[in-house]
Amino acid sequence: MHGPIEDTRYELTVSASPADVLLALTDFGRMRPQIWPETSHPQVYRIHEVGEVTADVTEGLPLTWSREQYDWSQPGIVTLMQIDSNVSRNGMIRYWLTPASTGTHIVCERHREFYGLRGRLAGTLMNAVGAWILRRQLRRGIERSDRFRQ
Repeated sequence: MHGPIEDTRYELTVSASPADVLLALTDFGRMRPQIWPETSHPQVYRIHEVGEVTADVTEGLPLTWSREQYDWSQPGIVTLMQIDSNVSRNGMIRYWLTPASTGTHIVCERHREFYGLRGRLAGTLMNAVGAWILRRQLRRGIERSDRFRQ
């Protein structure tokens, strides 16, 4: 039985440059769990492989995790394709990073098909308030990334 489908789109503008936003999204170094605590829980977070413009990473929380293939080979675009998850399938997240007069304008689109009890709960939550939560988490992660680099 299939659960809800998440099709979330949100936008925000941050003061960080596009290069700094790209670094915040694609830096899989030792500080990632501090920069992205909402998605890098120590019980879940695993780096499987990191290349020049790709990464294979398991992220999330103990109750909801997802293995993602990151790709930032196209300038200004970061794409995450879901490889595996305990709550959803056919997942894709894409960030478009555009220079703005005050920093970077970010557009994020997400698609996931949820399944199982936890998935139905997660999907319902994401459809209800996901854009608001994700926009806030993204802004905070970029701000933390900037502080750690200073």
